[in-house]
Amino acid sequence: QSGLNVLGISTAFEDFEYNTAANTELLLTEMKLVGATRQALGEFYSQAIHFPVAVDQLTTGTLLATLENTEVLTETIPGFDHLPKSEQAILRQKVNAYLQRYAKTSATFTLNHLLGTPTFLLVDQNLQLLDGWFGYTPEAAVIERIEKHLCTFKRVTQELCK
Repeated sequence: QSGLNVLGISTAFEDFEYNTAANTELLLTEMKLVGATRQALGEFYSQAIHFPVAVDQLTTGTLLATLENTEVLTETIPGFDHLPKSEQAILRQKVNAYLQRYAKTSATFTLNHLLGTPTFLLVDQNLQLLDGWFGYTPEAAVIERIEKHLCTFKRVTQELCK
């Protein structure tokens, strides 16, 4: 009723051999962990996951280094549009070289500058980023951040936003 939806993304920044759809399915159906996560947390995850989870696309930096992705990334550089064309071209080359250095990478992870896991991103219905943070966050703090943004949606009752 609030318009809020949750989506998990199974992604990797290391141990790419473990970031597979099959291992994500093991986590979701049997709560089994693999790789470094298993070493850190044990054989099983302790909480059921009750929201959809997508699997990030494993790729290479060479495949990610497209003109479109380079443009998307340069748009995130503050003041990029106000730089001289020659400096913009140099930055595009640097972004392209940055992407190409990855022998293996996850597309969503790399193109969105994620720092690791867990990363939380709150986006609106137009996929505009509202808020984001990295690292363990107590449940109450997550709820507070979500409620702050829910108050901007028309479908939320005034009681929640007081």
